[in-house]
Amino acid sequence: MGKSTACASYVARHPSVLHTSAGALLQAAKNIDSAILRTDVAGNVLQNQNLLGEALRHFRLGRETSDVLIDAHSVIDNDHELIEVPVDAVRAMSPDGLVLLEAPPELVMERRRKDTRLRPSRTAEELQFQTGVARRVCESYASELALPLEIGTVMHDGDLEVLIQRMISRRRIS
Repeated sequence: MGKSTACASYVARHPSVLHTSAGALLQAAKNIDSAILRTDVAGNVLQNQNLLGEALRHFRLGRETSDVLIDAHSVIDNDHELIEVPVDAVRAMSPDGLVLLEAPPELVMERRRKDTRLRPSRTAEELQFQTGVARRVCESYASELALPLEIGTVMHDGDLEVLIQRMISRRRIS
């Protein structure tokens, strides 16, 4: 189970929660395929992230009071380099909290072998490095935006329920 599956599972149990992905938001905003968005040159990938706030507002039209679970990455591997999503792109979406799901590199490699989508080929060491960068970037978002951050490991049976409940509890305490 990956993060997209974990998100879908969560919203299936919580039908009042809306669900989308950063990729879907950008696809709608730019009207181009997500693979093209991901593999573009770094400057364009970064520029696209600036569209997320407005794209999310458009997605929520008429449902502004609903909670939204957004499946997103803090770093993007465009096949050539690792691009950190700027904190301003996250800030523009006005999040109430963050949940980071991590997976062992071997599991990521296994999933990518089975995935029909075009994915960069990475070694276990490269994936482990990317996981560390993603964590550091998420921790910086949480710190700079004063948001609760919950970190969990998604294995074959990953579940967001506990992580989201802890994040909501921390949000209420703060």
